[in-house]
Order: sequence, then C-alpha cells, then structure tokens
Amino acid sequence: MVRNVLLLVIFILLASCAQEDSIRKDIIRLKSHPVRLDLSNMVCIEDDLDTLSHRKMTPCLLKLVVYLDSTKCSSCYVKTMYRWKEISSALSSYKGKIQSFFIFSPKSGQRESLYLAIKGAHLSMSVYVDTTNVFSSSNPHLPSDSELHTFLLDEKDSVILVGSPIKNKKMQDLFWQTVEGHLGKP
Repeated sequence: MVRNVLLLVIFILLASCAQEDSIRKDIIRLKSHPVRLDLSNMVCIEDDLDTLSHRKMTPCLLKLVVYLDSTKCSSCYVKTMYRWKEISSALSSYKGKIQSFFIFSPKSGQRESLYLAIKGAHLSMSVYVDTTNVFSSSNPHLPSDSELHTFLLDEKDSVILVGSPIKNKKMQDLFWQTVEGHLGKP
C-alpha cells in the first residue's frame, strides 16, 4: 500500500516536471519570433458596437495581446472580460504608449453569438474578431496551451512577458514591473 502511494507520488512529480519543461519550451519558442498583428484583416468591434470595421494599428511602445482561439468558447470568455476593466483603466493613463488587443478567433458558427455577447457585455474596450485565422497562420510559433495566449510585446513585437495579469497577484505584479520598466510610471 505504502509502495503504491510512493509510486503515485513519484509519477505525479515526474509528470509535473515534464509539463513544466513543455511549458518552458513553448515560452522559448513563443519568444523566438516577433508576433505579427495583422489587424487590418480582422473585424474590430468598438465599444459602441454601431460599426464593425477594419482598422490599422497606431504605433505604440508596448502591446498587451489576449488571444482566444477556436478551441475556447469566445462568448463565454466575454462574460469574464469585466476582470480586465481595472487593468485597461490603468493602462489608459499611459496615453497610448501601451495598447490592448483582445483577439477572438471563433468558429464560423459561433461568430453571431460572440457579437451578441460583446453587445450585451457593454465592454469599454475594442475586440478584434479574426474571421480568417490570420493571427494563428501568421504566428505558427504560438503554443497550443491557451494559458500562454496572453503576452506583452515590445515596440519590435517581441514577446517580453507571457501570462495573464488577471490570473494571480504575482503575475499582475510582474506585469506592472515590466510595464513600468519599459515606460516608467504614468
């Protein structure tokens, strides 16, 4: 009995180490190439939702990218976007030096429900809908692990931080340290 428990603990530790090694390799691969943000080929939904438009990105020093691929429920995620309001509000004090890009790539049959979810959420941020999967095809080095689909880019579109600042306090502290390290205090 004790031997079985010991074997189970060893198996869990080995699996944990293997998973950690896999994540480390995914982050290294993600940081190995700049991330292409081809926003002109995506539909931008503004907070008022009166217009769906294509628009080009204005230059900035840092970019926060939150990417939701077709394996996740986009309209479900919209319901949790209120958690970004505090961070978005703080980012606005940097007066355009840092911008947020919420990129959704829903399955074609889920686009209408995504649009309805965004309209119902009354978001104070823009959302980009990637209807042609240009983001994933332009960035084949993106990991499949959705936990690694939130990252901070520098002015050269290189990844400088991976992880969501809304997930935990340590990540949020690291996010703000990185932002302030590049831009100073607002």
